[in-house]
Amino acid sequence: MKSTCSHFTKILFLSLFLFFLSNTSFAQLPLVKGEQYSIKERLFFGGNLGLGFGNIVSTISVDPLIGAMLTHNISVGIQGTYTYINWRRFNVDDQILGYRAFARRTFDFDMPNFLGGGQLLLQGEVERLRVQYPTLDANFNVVQTRGWIPGVLAGPGIFYPNRNRGGFHLIVLYNFQHDIIRSPYGSEFVFRTGFIF
Repeated sequence: MKSTCSHFTKILFLSLFLFFLSNTSFAQLPLVKGEQYSIKERLFFGGNLGLGFGNIVSTISVDPLIGAMLTHNISVGIQGTYTYINWRRFNVDDQILGYRAFARRTFDFDMPNFLGGGQLLLQGEVERLRVQYPTLDANFNVVQTRGWIPGVLAGPGIFYPNRNRGGFHLIVLYNFQHDIIRSPYGSEFVFRTGFIF
């Protein structure tokens, strides 16, 4: 448990460092169609920090990301992911590590006010997660195996920009490679929320 907490602490500090670096070191101007921008001006940082506490399962997740705006409405990036899971009912602690690459397109019209405004977006991503899952050994006993599970996800979302080019997003993705036995997700549908700066 001590090594798990130490590992989590290192990831948390790295994520917070990237957060503060991005807020202090980079210009935060939105891209204007037709203008020229340096690579530094096109970069953005962000990610998710998640905490979930319950009677059966508790989770802590850190998902830092770095991306680049290719145009005023198309961006790409990579994201790491770390999740610590504690299943109290089964007395099991587990860690999920992984990475994903994403492409996102926002649209130039605003969503209706009853959805809080914001911009419609479409996102696609590929990911690989290292998870523990049950398999059968040669004697047909259930044993736990750890391996890499691929995912191909796509879906719509809403991006709520702030006064700079950063903002908050809500995305619903469909996992085309969902595996009911090995996937860490409870269903084919995956919900993502996060910030970029």
